[in-house]
This record gives sequence, structure tokens and C-alpha cells, in this order.
Amino acid sequence: MDLTVIIPENPFYPQIDEGLTNSISNKIKVVKVRSIEPLRWINRLSLGKSKNFSKGLISNEKSSRLKKLAFWFRANYFFPDARLFWSKTVIRYLKREIDGPVTLITTGPPHSAHLVGLRLKELFEEINWISDLRDPIADLGYLQFLPLTEKTKNKHQRLEKSIISQSDAIVTTSFSLAEHLSERYKEYDKKIQCITNGYDGNLIENNRSPEGFYLVHSGSLFAHRNSVNLWHTISERVKRSKDWRDHLKIFLVGEVSKEVKYTLISLGLEPYVALLGYQTKEYCEQLERKAACLLLLESSVSGYNYAIPGKLFNYLKARRPILAIGPENWDVQKILDSQNVHRVTSDSKLAIESYLDLVFSRYLSNENMIVNNDISAFSRFFTAEQYVKLIKAL
Repeated sequence: MDLTVIIPENPFYPQIDEGLTNSISNKIKVVKVRSIEPLRWINRLSLGKSKNFSKGLISNEKSSRLKKLAFWFRANYFFPDARLFWSKTVIRYLKREIDGPVTLITTGPPHSAHLVGLRLKELFEEINWISDLRDPIADLGYLQFLPLTEKTKNKHQRLEKSIISQSDAIVTTSFSLAEHLSERYKEYDKKIQCITNGYDGNLIENNRSPEGFYLVHSGSLFAHRNSVNLWHTISERVKRSKDWRDHLKIFLVGEVSKEVKYTLISLGLEPYVALLGYQTKEYCEQLERKAACLLLLESSVSGYNYAIPGKLFNYLKARRPILAIGPENWDVQKILDSQNVHRVTSDSKLAIESYLDLVFSRYLSNENMIVNNDISAFSRFFTAEQYVKLIKAL
């Protein structure tokens, strides 16, 4: 099967891990398409705030009129997002390149990538189009933080319907999103399915004991993911227990919002926290394998139950206990409940307390902290096989 991947040339990304380039197979043809990058202009106009927004760092602080204007234009003028010019360039490129039957996979966000599928499906009868939805379109979580007009909201809904109706198959990375779309578009439910993300590479045994009572969170920690109950629980134990003070270390990898930092400082946890900033995938995997417990934090706001963070699968690969705090009826629960040793809670202080006490007790007793359940169904090799079956079935 010949595979060509089309990517932007010189894109505006909040962060780049250059080391991941080495993991791309030389059997894959990579085509770089250059285009206008309006996010650079918006970032200058908003004095760097656009780059923070791309990372997911949405602050509650008041913004100047200039910044508000920049975000209003980004939200309503660049539809469905600020990458739309790149998609138009890709359409022009592929119109020249396509010659015969081809399977086209568009993946988003950015959901403007699906504009490529919509247009090429109109032009070429021999195209089989799979729209790969990493997130919802009309109900995308961060849209509620943007100053969208009613007209723009309706445009998002119409775009979603067009993509669902015109695609030959729709793939989501979460169970709830597949169910949501199947319910909303009953006439197209047979072509909607879920293929989750997965962990990369082969499993490596992890028989080492934790180097300390390390609590590790990998990835950006947004304000709306801040679990005050988690930090309160840890603060209470630090204040009353010398063992906690002697052994605790909290590692936060990635960007951390001002709100989260303020919570940690106000509760006296700053001496126990290491803010490591952005790190490579390799660094994160090594740190996760040293942890006593891995933290998975998601917004408890309605509409985020579909979110299965990619780091969940890296956490599973690390073979350590996981404390996941998020919304009610979270898809993560469907994965971790089958693992039997992790804890998923909707920010319940009682549940957080009981689980951390259990993990800390096991740590002090030097009990085995290794989680050796079968996770082969969450490998990228397995998910790739599912994709191949789907392509052959079209």
C-alpha cells in the first residue's frame, strides 16, 4: 500500500519535537505544501496570546481591546480555523496530482483539513474519503471560549453535517463522539466508527521501583483542567505527615496556566513542584516510568467526556498506577476500568483521597508498583490494522 502524507511547510506551531522526525518510516512519501500562515499575524497582533491559545492556555484575565479584536477575527473570519488557506493550497496541489482511484484521509483539528475532502470528493468520483475526527466539529470544547457570532456557530454545524454526509467513512478517536455523531446523524450511523489512539513502539518491561513518591503529569495543564480537590488533598497530607514531606515530588511537564500555578502556591505546594516546561516524547516516557502515580487531568465541563488524551496510552505503556480526574461518563473510564488498578473519578475529593492514600501506602511498604495488564489492544500497531481493514472495505 503506497502512502503519501501531506503536511505544511514552515507551519506556525506552539511547540515542535524534532526528535519525532526520526520515527517516520522511509517508506512514507512526505509532501510539504507551503501556504499563508495567518496565525503568525494574529500572534503579533495579540502580543503572543495566539500562541498560548494554540497550546490551550486560555486565561481568565482581562484582555485589551486589541487582543479581543484579534481573537474575534480569528474566531469568525478565519473559518473553520486559521489553517483554511493551507487547505486551499492542498486542494490545488492534489487536483494536479490525482490520477485514478485513491483513498483520501483528512484528519482534524484543524478541521479546515476536511475542506480538502469536501472539495476533492466533488471533483473526483474515484476518491474514497475517510474523515478522521480527533475532536468534534460543531461541539469542539474550546469553541465555547471564543467570541463566536450566531452565524459562525451555524456555519460550524453546517460544516459538520457536510463532512458526515459526504465522507465514505468517519473515524473518531473516542467512543462517546462516535455515539454522539451516530445519534445526531442516524442516516449515516453505519459509516461511523471509533478507532482510538494508541501507544507507540514496543512494550518494554518496567520492573524498577519509583525513585520517590513522584506524581507526574505530562502535557499542558489548562486552567479548566485544574483539579483544586487534588491539590487540596495533597496539601493536607503534606501539612500533617513527615513521610509525605520527605518523599513527595510533583512533576508537571508542559505549559502550566497561571491559575494552576496560583493554586499550587496558595496551598503551599510550590517547594514540592517541578515545572519542567515542554520536553521531548522520549524524556516524558523516561520520567513516567519512574513515577509512583501518573496524573491524568481533564475538564469536568460538560462536553469533554469524549476527550481521551493521547498521553493516556503513553501512561499505560509506562506500567504505573494512573489517577484520572475528569467529567462524568468519561470515555477514559471505559479503558481504565478494564485495567483494574487505576482510578477514574469526576473530581470527587473522597475518591482522590482514598486512592492517593492507597498508592502512598504501597509506596512506603515498597510493594510492587508495576501494572502488567494486557494493553496490546491500545498499541498503534493494532489501531493501524483496524485502519487498513477499513480502507480495504471501502
